[in-house]
Amino acid sequence: MICGILFDYGNTLVRIKNEQAVLKEVLAELGHEIDDSDAFKGMGAFKEYWHKNYEGFRRGQRWTEEIRVRCVEAALSTIGFGWGMDRLASDVAGRWASHEREGLYDDVHPALEMLNAMRLRLGVLSQNRMTGSQLKDDLAISRYFTVVLTSEDIECDKPDTRFFSIGSKMIGLENSELLYVGNRYHEDVVGARNAGITPVLVERRPRHKTRDCISVASLLSLPSLLKE
Repeated sequence: MICGILFDYGNTLVRIKNEQAVLKEVLAELGHEIDDSDAFKGMGAFKEYWHKNYEGFRRGQRWTEEIRVRCVEAALSTIGFGWGMDRLASDVAGRWASHEREGLYDDVHPALEMLNAMRLRLGVLSQNRMTGSQLKDDLAISRYFTVVLTSEDIECDKPDTRFFSIGSKMIGLENSELLYVGNRYHEDVVGARNAGITPVLVERRPRHKTRDCISVASLLSLPSLLKE
């Protein structure tokens, strides 16, 4: 019997833009136009700088506002910005979150209301640079969830089965009593299934040619799915 649901975060509950688009938009808002190739180079430098300098940090300390600023500086330097870069990097970092997250999908609030009324335990289990406490502060829907965890809290990433098993332990249910709802086949479906959790793939726009799992086009399908 299914007694709870764990949700992925990005592009399952909340729309997330790709990083190149975010960099372009934020810089444009600050009066600096760059093209797609510069955005691609900049984000490549951003990731390289993070991996080189911070990947080895202890989980939960690998992603702070200061670290974001340093990574943005690396991106801007690669693109070719010079004078005033420190201030610009800080401004870009400060506006990043508001541009990256485009808001909840329309089906999220009504689906969570129905699932909550069914007395299911609900949680968020996300592979994310932020910790669960940081992510919870960012979630407009956190009141629905008894647990919000990320890979930074759990200290492993999807599709590692430990990622899912720790999530089930924290929400207080057996793996067999849970659904895991996400939008990526390999990370979400394969990982959850290997952990003994029933996966549900969210495909608001069909992407995967073959499906050997439950798939839904909307989170509003979840309540009826649980009644079958």
